[in-house]
Formats: sequence, structure tokens, C-alpha cells
Amino acid sequence: MESLIERINLLKTEGYEDNLLIQNGTLRSESGQSLNVSDTAIDQTYRIEDDSDPTHQTVIYAVTCKNPNIKGIIINSFGPISEPEKDQIIEQLTG
Repeated sequence: MESLIERINLLKTEGYEDNLLIQNGTLRSESGQSLNVSDTAIDQTYRIEDDSDPTHQTVIYAVTCKNPNIKGIIINSFGPISEPEKDQIIEQLTG
């Protein structure tokens, strides 16, 4: 079973190097640059289960923004413990 760290490291080798943040309803790069959701897309989605607790699941989204040109990841919990602010941005990216 793949771990969270293994998937993150693999995505970094594929160019998804930025840890994207969601602050006050806005998607941001690690450097704090605001990213327009309309210029951004989810390329891949991965669900990772914790070996010690299968009920604890994490979702990793591999994301590309066209302007500015940034590839990064968004990490969220899965299910009832997911973060609502992240869920809203993910809905916008998939909608």
C-alpha cells in the first residue's frame, strides 16, 4: 500500500512541487500568490489510506495552474473530517 509521503514524492518528480494552500476561500501558491480557479485544473486524484487506521483517508489532488504556470498539490482529509474550505475549492475546480 502506498503511503502519503511516497505519493507526494512521486508527484514532485512529475513536477507537482508547490504545496497549494487555501486561505480565506482563495487558492494560493506556497509563496502566497493568488491563483485563479478558472485557470486551474485537477490533473489527478489519489486516495491514501493510513495503514494503522483504514478509516483515516487522505486525498491528494495534483493540480496545474496555467497563469501563473504552477504545478502543485492540495491535500485534504476524506469524508466527514474533510476541511469545508478545501471542499469548496475542489468543487469549483471539478465543476
